Amino acid sequence: MTSNIINYLLFVIFYRSFTRYASNDFSIGVKQLCIQQIHLPHPIGIVIGKGVLLGKNCVIYQGVTIGKSNAHSDFYPVIGSNVTIYTGAVIIGNINIGDNCVIGAGRVVSRSLEAGTILKCLSD
Repeated sequence: MTSNIINYLLFVIFYRSFTRYASNDFSIGVKQLCIQQIHLPHPIGIVIGKGVLLGKNCVIYQGVTIGKSNAHSDFYPVIGSNVTIYTGAVIIGNINIGDNCVIGAGRVVSRSLEAGTILKCLSD
C-alpha cells in the first residue's frame, strides 16, 4: 500500500516538474504526446503550433519548428504517422507530410510531401 502511495507521489512530482519544464521548450500538450506516442529524444527548443496535427509514432529532434507560415494564416501542417524530423528542421504552412517520411536536419519544408519521401539534410 505504501509503495503505491510513493509511486503516485513520484508521478505527481515528475509530471508537475516535466510540464513546467516542457512548457518552456515546446508548446504541445503532454497528454497529446502520450496518446500519439510521439518520441522526443532531445526535447529542447521544439516549437509545435497549437493547430498542428501529428500522426502516431513520430520522432522529433531538438530545434524543430512546426507551425503557420505567417502570423496572419490560420493553416497548420498535418504530419502523418511514422515521420522522423531531424534537428533544426522547419515545417510551415498549409501542407501535408505523408506517412513514413524523413526530413533531414536543417531542412525548410513549405510544400506537401508524398508518403515515404526522404529529404536529406543540408550540408556543405
